[in-house]
Amino acid sequence: INLVDAGPDGDITTGGDNINHELAIPNPTQGQWVTHDIPLSNFIGLTKKDQLAQFIIVGQPYGQTKVYIDNVYFRKE
Repeated sequence: INLVDAGPDGDITTGGDNINHELAIPNPTQGQWVTHDIPLSNFIGLTKKDQLAQFIIVGQPYGQTKVYIDNVYFRKE
């Protein structure tokens, strides 16, 4: 799971001031629905969180994996 902050310019396409951090979920359970409750504080490399612009899910190996996502919730504690 990769979160990207667009930086002060708010433009994700320029990339010059974008900040991102990726969290890996090693050996995820397969063949059934699972729940992950991940605090934003776990994205320690994401030093800015004012312009969150992308939420990226990548399966490995790239191009050979199917990932199904349902019911993504964001909450403020």
